[in-house]
Amino acid sequence: MISRVRDIISKNRVYAWMIIFIILLQACILLTHTELPKPTKDSLPLSREEFKLQLEERQEAMREILLQNYGLAQIMSLIFMFGMAVIITGLVLLSGYIIKKRRGTEPIPRTLETEAPLWGIGDVIRIAIIFIFLSYTFSAFSYILKLHFSGEGLDRRAGLVASTTFMDFLIFMFVLRFVIVKYKQNISALGISAKRLVKNIMVGVYSYVGFLPILTVLFLTVLVIAKLLNYTPPPEPVYELIFEEKRPYLLVIISCLIALLGPIIEEVFFRGFLYTALRKRAGVLFSILISASLFSLLHTNLLGFVPILALGMLLAYVREKTGSLIPSITIHVIHNTALAGMMFFVRELSSKTL
Repeated sequence: MISRVRDIISKNRVYAWMIIFIILLQACILLTHTELPKPTKDSLPLSREEFKLQLEERQEAMREILLQNYGLAQIMSLIFMFGMAVIITGLVLLSGYIIKKRRGTEPIPRTLETEAPLWGIGDVIRIAIIFIFLSYTFSAFSYILKLHFSGEGLDRRAGLVASTTFMDFLIFMFVLRFVIVKYKQNISALGISAKRLVKNIMVGVYSYVGFLPILTVLFLTVLVIAKLLNYTPPPEPVYELIFEEKRPYLLVIISCLIALLGPIIEEVFFRGFLYTALRKRAGVLFSILISASLFSLLHTNLLGFVPILALGMLLAYVREKTGSLIPSITIHVIHNTALAGMMFFVRELSSKTL
């Protein structure tokens, strides 16, 4: 056993040094009592109480403006009617899916056949180590900058956007390095291919619409339970970035990050790289559950765990059935774009009276 561990460490010395660096840096953080630069009020994250108060204020502001502005009330009615129409369409698609499954036919077509992936769980762990190492390194670098510089461009929200974009890009590049350089495979092994592109996009669209009634029921159930328990979750970083940020250029970057870059990178890693590595060892069902659970854990708090878990299972299921990553990316982009659009609409609406 000891000799096997030594052999693993010997073959992965770079990753072993990264782990040592992470442990030592974490130990320094816990053991030292360095006085951090005092943040300004605008750079502090929202507390749970502040978040709850803001939600109540925004709800009251929206009610007030809708009562006063007939035009906006009509727009909200149209949005609600459109949402209901989409959900009803989803129910029809979901019913059709269930009927086809009972008849023994496959509702989701196979659209891409690729070579089997050569990477494995060990490579996923290596990328996870790289991600944590780079996160710590970026945080340490940001801290050093804050000690020597100050200014609007170095505040916490801008730093969060910059670090997220930087980390997403690096993870994408490392995944490509493992697939293309280490294993000499084409990116189609990840499910990325332009073959039958329009069909794959359409599969993603109707899969999401068909799943939307389930997702809506799960979300409303969670909200009701949270209301009964009088539970208010801590604010997500995306909430603060959208509702508190006022710089137009940063809002544009945030929108692109949420609606496009984030979904693409996450699908490449979770459904293109992680899921296929798990599937080689654990089979389809277990791999769907594990990849979806990790996806949910890394994305949200307790309140949103179940809906995001369900969405992650859909994404992995569609990836498994089609063989392509394009439908999963399409679903993820639609979902994030809809949520971001709704939050920006609420921000604009409530800001008229706040």
